[in-house]
Amino acid sequence: MEKSLGSYGAYILANKEIIEFLINKARSIIYTTALSPVDSLLAFYAVEDIENNLNFYKEKIKKRQKLFDSQSLIKIIPSLSNKDLLKKQKELLEKNILIGAIRPPTVKSPIFRIILRLNVSLDIIHETLNSLGEK
Repeated sequence: MEKSLGSYGAYILANKEIIEFLINKARSIIYTTALSPVDSLLAFYAVEDIENNLNFYKEKIKKRQKLFDSQSLIKIIPSLSNKDLLKKQKELLEKNILIGAIRPPTVKSPIFRIILRLNVSLDIIHETLNSLGEK
C-alpha cells in the first residue's frame, strides 16, 4: 500500500565503511516492516482523499483512457531501435518531459512507457505523444 501511494522506500549509496556501519548500527530501520508515523499519516490522508473523491478520479482516469486509447494510465509505444528510443527520450528530457525508455532484456523489443498521470496537463501528454509520432 505505501508504495502505491508514493510515500515509502529508500536506497542508500555510500562507501563500504558507511554501509557496514549502517548494517551493524541501523538494523531496526533497515529491516523494519512497520511504517513510520509520518508515512502512516500520509497514507491515511491519501486513502481518505481517494475515498472522498473517488468519482472525480474515476472520471479523470476514464477520460484519459478514452482520449489516449489505453486500457490503463500507461501507454506503450514501440520504438524502432534502442538508438532511436534513447535519442527521443533525450530530446523530450531537454523539454523537461520524462518518459520511460524500456529496452531489452527488460522487454522483448524497445518501448516508450508513457504514464498518463492525472497531475500532468493534457497538452504535455499530447506534445509527448506527437513527438513520438502518435496522434
